[in-house]
Amino acid sequence: MKIAVGGSAANPPHFSHKKLVEAIVATGEFDQVQWIISGNRPDKPGLISSRQRWEMIKHLFGNNHPAKITYEAGPAIPTIEVLDKIGKNYPQAKIVWYCGGDHFVPREKFGGQCDILGFWHEGKRLFREQEFLIIPRKGIDIKLLQLPKKYQILNITIPEISSTEIRQRIINNKPIKHLVGDAVAEYIQVNNLYI
Repeated sequence: MKIAVGGSAANPPHFSHKKLVEAIVATGEFDQVQWIISGNRPDKPGLISSRQRWEMIKHLFGNNHPAKITYEAGPAIPTIEVLDKIGKNYPQAKIVWYCGGDHFVPREKFGGQCDILGFWHEGKRLFREQEFLIIPRKGIDIKLLQLPKKYQILNITIPEISSTEIRQRIINNKPIKHLVGDAVAEYIQVNNLYI
C-alpha cells in the first residue's frame, strides 16, 4: 500500500489546493491520498477554526472528494508526529509526504537552511528518513532547492493562487468566486469570515 499525505492551513482553500489533490490522485500511484487541515499554528496568527476550513474544502470539492480530508482540532500537530501515527495505523504502507517546492528553498533567516530543516519539528529526521513528493512552484528553480535524501518531483502546473491574496480581496470587497468557486465564496459571505 502507498499513501500520499499532505497538510496545509487552507485559509481559505482555493482552486490551487483542489488541482493539487486531484493531480496526486490522477497519478494512480497512491492507494490513498490524505489532506490534513492544520490546527492552530504559531506562524499563522488569526487562523479561523480548522473545522470551518474543512467545511469549505467540502464545498470546494462538492460530492467528489478524491482524498481523505481531515482536520486537526486545537493546536497543529507536527508533521513528524502525523507521519508516525499514520505509520502505526498502516505498518505495511509506504507513506509519502507531499508539499510545495517553496519548503525546500534555502532561507537566510534559517542560516541557509530550508523551512523543513530550519523550522519544522525534527526536520533533520524528516530530511533523512521521509520520502517527499515535491510540487514545483512558479519562479522556483528546482536546481537551487535543498533536497532531502528521498524525494520525487510531481511535474504539474498549479495555478498560483494565494490564500493571503484571497483574504485581502475579501477585506477590499473584491470578487473571489473565480479563485474559490461559488460555494466557498457563499460560505465565507454567510459566515462573515475574513472581515
